[in-house]
Amino acid sequence: MLKKEDPKTKSTQTKEEQKQGEKNKQSVKQTENQLNHLQSENEALRLKNQDLENKLKRAIADYQNLETRIARQRQELADYFKKDIVVKFLPVLDNLERASKTINDQGLKFVVKQFHNLLEEVGLKIVGQVGQEFDPHQHECIEVVNGDENKVIEVLEKGYSLSEKIVRPAKVKVGRKN
Repeated sequence: MLKKEDPKTKSTQTKEEQKQGEKNKQSVKQTENQLNHLQSENEALRLKNQDLENKLKRAIADYQNLETRIARQRQELADYFKKDIVVKFLPVLDNLERASKTINDQGLKFVVKQFHNLLEEVGLKIVGQVGQEFDPHQHECIEVVNGDENKVIEVLEKGYSLSEKIVRPAKVKVGRKN
């Protein structure tokens, strides 16, 4: 058998459903507002994070550049002091070589060879060889003589380079055709 619904009950249910529906709408609206707020907060945090990441990358790059620059400056300073010391030894080496040519003493020749080996270990290289093309960056022309055009004919005093930089140019005679 079918029951008849009471109109009062029906209207009460409808009012309750309406209230519940209204609450649900407010809840949905509130949730949407919270979602929008959280999304905008999330976007702001994402942008801030991206900015911080970029700043970190720049700071790391700056630090690496600083390390590179400091290492280069240290090397330049070490090369400068090395050059300063080596240049002071060159006249002594020249005198030892002259003495070695004049005095036929094996002990002196051994000392000169040791001196050369020591200077080679620190990176000193001889520049200026007979037969080379004259290079004003490596050679100092003392005299022009008859011979092969623009060639080193005789080395009067050895030149030296340290770390690819000339510390003393070779004093040479340069050839010229008549």
